[in-house]
Amino acid sequence: NSDINISLLYDVKMISAISIKTDLYVSPKYANKYEQYKCPECNKAVILCKGDIIKPYFRHKSDIQPCKYYDKTSESQIHKDAKELLRYWLQNGYSLSITRTCVDCNETETFEIPEMGTNSKIYVEYRFEYNGLKIADVCYLDEGDIVCIFEVYHTHKTESIKRPGMWFELNAETLIN
Repeated sequence: NSDINISLLYDVKMISAISIKTDLYVSPKYANKYEQYKCPECNKAVILCKGDIIKPYFRHKSDIQPCKYYDKTSESQIHKDAKELLRYWLQNGYSLSITRTCVDCNETETFEIPEMGTNSKIYVEYRFEYNGLKIADVCYLDEGDIVCIFEVYHTHKTESIKRPGMWFELNAETLIN
């Protein structure tokens, strides 16, 4: 079992929206005002609010029956958004460094996640065998071999016995914020 601190080159504040053009989750940090976005919960159009003073965020347009996705984010929304954000970073070559401390020996080790190659793929909800069927929140494969697995947690971590090799647990709120 280990605690993980994650270091990234970018600061992300809020929950993502889905790009109408690509059908992929996009963080407000990486979104632009020239594209259209929709809410992952209700599929209604959302507006990107992005300026020089306040950090970027998405909001719903005025509606008679407003969705609360951006106002009262649920635990499952945070979990899903964090997984999609991590997938986005990995697929788009962002530098990712993970430092974790072993709770058994108190040793600290830093891992540099390698950039994707031409035969690399990133999967969300990847199924694999390890002491029975497991599902990784995010899995990085190269030529079909697992490079590393990411478990995104919001309220509870997995047991160390259930984790193979390069398995990293990341806090969902830390990823988003």
